[in-house]
Amino acid sequence: MNSDEVQLIKKTWEIPVATPTDSGAAILTQFFNRFPSNLEKFPFRDVPLEELSVSCTLHIGLQLTQD
Repeated sequence: MNSDEVQLIKKTWEIPVATPTDSGAAILTQFFNRFPSNLEKFPFRDVPLEELSVSCTLHIGLQLTQD
């Protein structure tokens, strides 16, 4: 990897690092929308996909505060 590529990666990660809970919820929501069968492997499996973003944000936020 050259230095320009490294800088691009660092720049790309500025947003998720600044808001890890929101970013994590957005990533999980997109993942479950694309692969809904994987939702059954998570504790919030009974939450409808439409409500999942809020539930993921709360769950991730709780996990971050417990670590």
